[in-house]
Amino acid sequence: MNKKYMQKFIGLSVIGALFLLLLAACGQSDEPAESLAAVDRPESTAQAGNEAQTDEKSEPLRLEANGEVPFYARFGENETFANGEWAVVIFYRSPDCIPADFNLNQFFHFPDENGPGAFGCAPPTATSVELWANSPETDPAPLVAEMTGRGAVPVWFFAQADIETALADGVVTIGELAAIPSRRVGTAVTYTELLHPGQSNAQPLIQFAAEGTLEDGDCFTVDVSQGAPDVADHTTLLINGCDTAVPKTYPAGSLAAYLAADGRFTTFLALTDEVIHEESPPLLVNPARVLTLFAPTDEAFAAMPPDLLTRLKGDPRLAEELLFHHTFDRPLQSKDFGLLPTWPTIITPVHVAFAIDGDEIRYDGADGALVIEKDIQIGNNFIHIIDAVTGLHLLTD
Repeated sequence: MNKKYMQKFIGLSVIGALFLLLLAACGQSDEPAESLAAVDRPESTAQAGNEAQTDEKSEPLRLEANGEVPFYARFGENETFANGEWAVVIFYRSPDCIPADFNLNQFFHFPDENGPGAFGCAPPTATSVELWANSPETDPAPLVAEMTGRGAVPVWFFAQADIETALADGVVTIGELAAIPSRRVGTAVTYTELLHPGQSNAQPLIQFAAEGTLEDGDCFTVDVSQGAPDVADHTTLLINGCDTAVPKTYPAGSLAAYLAADGRFTTFLALTDEVIHEESPPLLVNPARVLTLFAPTDEAFAAMPPDLLTRLKGDPRLAEELLFHHTFDRPLQSKDFGLLPTWPTIITPVHVAFAIDGDEIRYDGADGALVIEKDIQIGNNFIHIIDAVTGLHLLTD
């Protein structure tokens, strides 16, 4: 029994004893039994009020946690991911500041009387947003945690057999890990993670993805999903020359499949692949979704200010806003554009106007993107191709 629980237990015991004494005193009184019932009613009303307050607090608490997690790396018992050949270790803290005597196999390093634990290893390599059922003071873990790399997340690869040997005695320090001969050191330029911790979820889930380069010049791609109800569990680790493109396939009939086959939308697809999607399967990958997409070409992205494009590639949340700014939750053909002064995008409060001058159509106002191809039908969906990226105010506001 932990200390906090023991204090709570003793406190409740004392209150219970006082309550029994009060009942005994009431039993010796000459007042009729109705007076005791009269005392009970306000307590019932207060209890109902408390239940109502509890219902009002059912909305999860959102915290900008800034990457402050009580562990150093995605490594340890039940926390190591491998594909049969390679194992990958993602570092949420710099490997250089991990205590030399800490056993990475135990994963968590909470603050105690000896120090701040993992929180002393700063700054974190990622930012994070957490949803808590109540609060960090009362809950064992958040309901949901989303992490985004800060642009230079350390990633180490090892031969899976070497990691299994290192884990055999139950103790692995950072020095032991660094000394494994098969180690390949890399840095992830992009990193995203979605976590439903097992301590607070009946169905735990983890999904993370990373892309970057190794010190020896090779490139790597990491794609891991465990516990998602609609995605097969997998650990995909690809290491190859940076000039070798890693093809990605999309479900037949989806908007993403059309864009990939066309070949002019590699930047747009790469950005949307990095988005932390709230729905599954994601918008452009779901053939059953009914959408209209205004798709900017690779040339449109190349014309963007380089600093804005860099921000887009490093921030999945901005990429999501930009995706939504080009997407409508309905089939919309060119003949429909002029039916309303403005049309609501998939982000309902955001409306977009069409400027129509004969055969020339511009998306997002008179100074917006020119529609260079229109009414491409994919099932119940429509794609219109535009020559510029719109909604850049989302990146500058």
